[in-house]
Order: sequence, then structure tokens, then C-alpha cells
Amino acid sequence: VIRMAGLPLGYLLKRTLWLLPVAVMIGIFNPLVDRTPAGEWFGIPVTQGIISFISIILRCMLTILGAFTLLASTGFAPLCRGLRQLGAPRILITLLAFLYRYAFILMDEFQNMLMAFRSRRGGSGSVPLSTWGAMTGQLLLRTFGRAERIYQAVLCRGGEDPEFVSAPGVITMRGVAGGILFCALVILFRCFNVTMLAGQCARSLLS
Repeated sequence: VIRMAGLPLGYLLKRTLWLLPVAVMIGIFNPLVDRTPAGEWFGIPVTQGIISFISIILRCMLTILGAFTLLASTGFAPLCRGLRQLGAPRILITLLAFLYRYAFILMDEFQNMLMAFRSRRGGSGSVPLSTWGAMTGQLLLRTFGRAERIYQAVLCRGGEDPEFVSAPGVITMRGVAGGILFCALVILFRCFNVTMLAGQCARSLLS
């Protein structure tokens, strides 16, 4: 799918690795809790906990990579329009749109606050923990002010963001091929227990 979309695989993998600590924290205790022997891999004993830990990491990374691929190949506005056409709640679509649009502005505000703090200190050292509370409160107040201005602007436009108004989509051959591939995968996973087959193959390789 990444190749069909013409996306850089290295760039997506690099962005996906940013969320690797989250996957590690989810399954880090599995090797400690489940110590049932499952075989050896290149002479190294492997337990069920290690296998489940690796499985959690792979599934999390593939899910994140799939989400990034969908977002990069489709675009956020078409995704919002598609969700609205599928019947998703309007308030959910609006919140997602505002979160995506203004998360970058929020990060810029935080960077400006951090730069101002370091300029007043005359250095580029780390921010002490005693200052984080005040900076967070100031950022929260700025967020409230910006949210109020955004709300008033939306009301002036009639309560609807024109960027995410439903519009007829264009069907391409690449989209048709992707839809057929997706349906085939759904049928495959519905008719066959792919995860169990993969586990049996892994067990046979380990043994």
C-alpha cells in the first residue's frame, strides 16, 4: 500500500518509531509475568512472555504505520468528509479537525514560551520542575483564549467549517484496487484464523 501511494517508507518508519516507547510500556511486563518456555531461537531460550511482548510491539507499530499511511495518502480533510458520510457524530469530526489543525499552533506557542524563558535566564539549559507548573498554566490560559476566538469565528461562518463540508469524491483505479485488496484481506481474516496459523508457524520455527 505504501508503494502504491508513492510514500517514503523510511520517513514513515522514522515517525512510527517515535511511538515505540508507548508499545514497549504496554507489554514490558509480559516477559516477567509469563515465563512459560516456548523453545529456543538461535540457541537463546524464548518464553511465552517474550513472544507476546514482541507481538504487542509489532501490532502496535503496524497499526500506527497503517494510520500514518492512511493519513498521508488520503489527507485529513477527505478523511473527515468520509467519516461524516459514514455517519460519524458531527461533534467528533469537529473536535478531530480542530485538534489536527491547532495542535501545531499549540506546539509553536509552547516553543515560544520556552524560548522566552531561556532568553530571560540567559542560557539554554533545562527548565526546572518548579517552573513547569506556571508555564503549563500560562499555556492553558492561552489555549482558552484561542479556543474562544475560534468558537466566535466558527459562529460568524454559520457554525460550519467550510473545509470539511461533504463533497463528492473522485473514484480512481488506484482507489478501486485498494478497496478490492482491503475486502480480500477482510474475507481472508474472516474465513481463516490467520493469527493462529502464524503462531503455529512461529512455534514450529522455534522448536
